[in-house]
Amino acid sequence: MSRSPFASPCAWQVIPPGQPSWADQEYRGSFTCRIWQFGRWVEVTTDDRLPCLAGRLCFSRCQREDVFWLPLLEKVYAKVHGSYEHLWAGQVADALVDLTGGLAERWNLKGVAGSGGQQDRPGRWEHRTCRQLLHLKDQCLISCCVLSPRAVIDTFVKNSLFPKN
Repeated sequence: MSRSPFASPCAWQVIPPGQPSWADQEYRGSFTCRIWQFGRWVEVTTDDRLPCLAGRLCFSRCQREDVFWLPLLEKVYAKVHGSYEHLWAGQVADALVDLTGGLAERWNLKGVAGSGGQQDRPGRWEHRTCRQLLHLKDQCLISCCVLSPRAVIDTFVKNSLFPKN
């Protein structure tokens, strides 16, 4: 598990420390994670055989080809949910709860701009919302999804919120 971003005590809740890595003599080809389910941490172990096609990982991958924490974590998560297919189009908020044991809050921003009977200057609502999100970024995990016509997507892209992220 070298070069893992899970070097903090908070991350040890999900990936228990002390697991042997590939280079260790006692490594036996398995990987263990904890997933938050039904109000408690559940330990899940899976083998390290990752699905590949033409020598490339089929699903998630890290930027470095010799780092595998993300596809292994994804495999554990797929095992919990029954298959990789069940992860497709899943809710990011649900995954964040499963991986942190924390709370998730969804904000639907559709139709919020200019609501409340106030007439906002063009772009003011977007600026205020982006400023609030930037203030929160050091206090929580934030995910954003844009499902809108092209004109609205262009507004979000200008404010550094990218579609399909």
